Amino acid sequence: MEVKASEVKNRLGKYLDLARREPVVISKSGKPAAVLISWEEYQRMREMEDRVWAEMAREAEKEGFLSQEESLRFILEKMKDV
Repeated sequence: MEVKASEVKNRLGKYLDLARREPVVISKSGKPAAVLISWEEYQRMREMEDRVWAEMAREAEKEGFLSQEESLRFILEKMKDV
């Protein structure tokens, strides 16, 4: 659903309830400006993003990038030189 920002301003409670069921696209000056989503959907998206970043980190380590411990040792060693 897409709705004007002024409409959301005037009827926020209605759109908060609607956002629990589906994303609400909020437009300003005729252009999409924001999306109102439920807390549960936001959490689901954050968890999915965390899983993607974790997988990318695992792949990077397989390709020879430094692990977290190796990175910390490298940084600490470089700080000694400063």
